[in-house]
Amino acid sequence: MKTKIIACVDENGILGKKYEHKLLWNLPEDLKHFKEKTVNNVVIMGYNTLASLNFKFLPNRYNIVLINRPSKISNSSNMEFIYEYDVNINDIKQKFSDKDIWIIGGKLVYDKFINDVDEIWLSKIHKSYMVTDNNTTKDDYLYFPKIYNKIYDLFYVDYRKDFEIRQYIKKC
Repeated sequence: MKTKIIACVDENGILGKKYEHKLLWNLPEDLKHFKEKTVNNVVIMGYNTLASLNFKFLPNRYNIVLINRPSKISNSSNMEFIYEYDVNINDIKQKFSDKDIWIIGGKLVYDKFINDVDEIWLSKIHKSYMVTDNNTTKDDYLYFPKIYNKIYDLFYVDYRKDFEIRQYIKKC
């Protein structure tokens, strides 16, 4: 099976706002796409992404949370915590050889895996969610990492009303 990234960004490449741990938009059609892709597979996320889910694990998926400090939440049959420095994607692939491994965020987790996955599924919203005023600047946002065309080819684009879904495939 494959390792894949799935993410949604606005037209500026924004994933979210620093320290808010929540989506800036409500796009049910993209959430449906996310669920269709990740259900019955493995998802890897950072601790802040888990926080954005109100510390509820995604059902019908094996949840792996990368952490950089001890957690009070214990492992169970459908989830585990792994220290981010100890994560070995090949070990995870071996353990779940019949499932796709989906990297679902946040920013630091995307940064860690961006050049090592087989595919990237990136939803791009046709709208800007950046607000700049006296209290907010461009630096207050989290951005999806650059996808290098030396590493990935844009393979497929699915145009929807409010966004498009882009699939990138790693070059051989």
